[in-house]
Amino acid sequence: MSISQKPYGVDLIGRPMTLYTMTNKQGASVSVLDFGAHIVSIRVPDRDGNLADVALGFDSMEDYQTQDKFVGAIVGRYANRIAGG
Repeated sequence: MSISQKPYGVDLIGRPMTLYTMTNKQGASVSVLDFGAHIVSIRVPDRDGNLADVALGFDSMEDYQTQDKFVGAIVGRYANRIAGG
C-alpha cells in the first residue's frame, strides 16, 4: 500500500488543506481530506477491472466549506460537543 499527499486549497481562515490518498497493489484507492476527515473519493474496480469512483465528493475545498450537507464527512459538526451524548 502506498500513501501520497497533495495540496487541496485553503480553508476559510487560510490554513492549507491536504488530500491524502491510500492506494493498494490492485490500484483501488481512498482519498481523505484533512478538513474534518472528509472522504473525497473511493476508487474501486468493477467486474471488468476498470476503476471507478463510488463516493460522493467535491472537486474543490470551496465546495466542502460552502455546502451544508456534510458530504463525505466522517463525523458530523456536533461530534464531541454534546455532553453525555
